[in-house]
Amino acid sequence: MHIAEKITAKTAPIFRYHVMVKLATKINHGRIEMQTVKSALTVATIWMMIAQGVTAATPEDRYAISRYTTIDTTPEVRQSNPLLTVVSFSFPPTVETVGQAINYTIQQTGYTLAEMSNLPESTKVMLTLPLPSVQRKFSYVTVQSALKTLAGDAFLLLVDPVHRVVTFVPLLHDEDPTSIEINGVKQ
Repeated sequence: MHIAEKITAKTAPIFRYHVMVKLATKINHGRIEMQTVKSALTVATIWMMIAQGVTAATPEDRYAISRYTTIDTTPEVRQSNPLLTVVSFSFPPTVETVGQAINYTIQQTGYTLAEMSNLPESTKVMLTLPLPSVQRKFSYVTVQSALKTLAGDAFLLLVDPVHRVVTFVPLLHDEDPTSIEINGVKQ
């Protein structure tokens, strides 16, 4: 059986989540190049789109309300995946840390941030950092893009669509934060 036949509209989000978890495991257990991560995420996204039919309206999704008028009954993308909702917002003055900003960003999506006790140490540190003033206002971005921006390039956003939980994993090891390896050379 071909892999595309195994992935259905119901299993596609789970498939993508498992690919991301496997990537996070590889990232945490060994150095990996950012290009490899981007390529693997692109492949997972393409498989998910193929499995879901890229939300094209089919004849079954059309409903005749009169002789010459039909309506499309498929849900909007933001209803199917709230993290893809395009938003514009400013954080109130009470939001002072990156963690508070992430919680504020996802509060209307139905998603929650993973429990602090389950997060890697560097993720906990990132969540307690002060919110940069340049990130206090977002205009016309998806919730997912805002979350990635708030966390920064050093973290990978992981989404569990089954439990509606978001979390971030560091792209580098937590073992020795003073030692960074770039192209096989310790810095």
